[in-house]
Amino acid sequence: MKKENKSKMKEIKDKVTSKKELSKGQKIKTASMAFVTFGIGLMSWYALFRVLKNGIKLESGHVISSLVTLLFPVLSFCLWVALVGLIAVFINKKWVRHLTYFTSAALVFVFFGLSVYTLLVFVFISLGFLFFTRGVRKERDDRIKFHILNCIKVHLLFTFLICVLGVSILFYAQLVNQERTDDEKISSILAGNLANITNLVLESQFETYNPDMTLDEFILTGAESFVENVGPQIGEEVKVEESFQQQELQEEIQKAIDSGQIKREDLPPEILVKMEQGRLETKDIVEAELTGLFTEQLSQARDDFLNQMGIEATGDEKIGSVIKKLVATKLDEGIASYENIIPPVLAVTLFISLAIFNYLYSIFAAIFALIIYMILLLTNFVVIRKESREVEVAELS
Repeated sequence: MKKENKSKMKEIKDKVTSKKELSKGQKIKTASMAFVTFGIGLMSWYALFRVLKNGIKLESGHVISSLVTLLFPVLSFCLWVALVGLIAVFINKKWVRHLTYFTSAALVFVFFGLSVYTLLVFVFISLGFLFFTRGVRKERDDRIKFHILNCIKVHLLFTFLICVLGVSILFYAQLVNQERTDDEKISSILAGNLANITNLVLESQFETYNPDMTLDEFILTGAESFVENVGPQIGEEVKVEESFQQQELQEEIQKAIDSGQIKREDLPPEILVKMEQGRLETKDIVEAELTGLFTEQLSQARDDFLNQMGIEATGDEKIGSVIKKLVATKLDEGIASYENIIPPVLAVTLFISLAIFNYLYSIFAAIFALIIYMILLLTNFVVIRKESREVEVAELS
């Protein structure tokens, strides 16, 4: 009997709360919170779309921008979930809450199109928010003393798990999309990321290496050490043309001076000094822009290098781009027979990787909720009102 009475009292309270007429100010505040939540939802989907569409640039000089690109969708989703929790606390109109959740979740169709995958994501996100709201409101009504964090933290981990599942589904959908261009295919995406990582490693391992240098400059300055170290790792016995590497640079420049091809006074002083000391190196030739004197040798060395690597490129093409072609070629040879199982494996890997940080997302969302709540409280947007409740307690007479 007592349980039935308590249930009826809660029902009556919910009906009274939901049907209570809002003042003009409360209506404006309700609409404002719903609109802001919708806007943050829009920002979250956009940020995620950019990451899934364009990827992360793992290149030297782009570290800060890469971190910002990666953190933007994470923090956007945390803020979105925090606002959903605040709406659950302060907005009593059920239809307003549901409309806000459904419309902001439906924005996934705007950025990722209508498909079975996006429909699943929409359903999961919407149900996740409804489940989260139910827990938040129950916590709010059951507690005697109100505290925003006690309400918001309920089911946060589960809610973010749903969000991570949605992100993983969208990632899988991007991988299996049949309308992708050649540059957007799985092998090309993997090749691009691996090439970027390879360029970073090469920069740290070889002092003369720069992904923005041309292929000819690379051959002159660092190709020999590159093929000695990288060749065995890609399963190729590669070498640079020995005749070119052993070329007497000083004699070649002297021939150019004697033939009138260049004037001695036009040469940089550093080159002349090193020629006198017999310490002239290939990197000095590159820095002095004298590579034109070695056209024939360069052409032969370039052709040998490209033939051994099994790729095509021009002498003025950036070595970073050449590395990407090399990685793509080797990758195509290795994953051609496994391409169908790669998308689900990558999607599951992404899900596990993101789910590991669920506690971190929850902390961010709780901090956002607390900050926004304090601002709302200080600006008198919300108030804490005390009320007395009469309850029936059974005891011995």
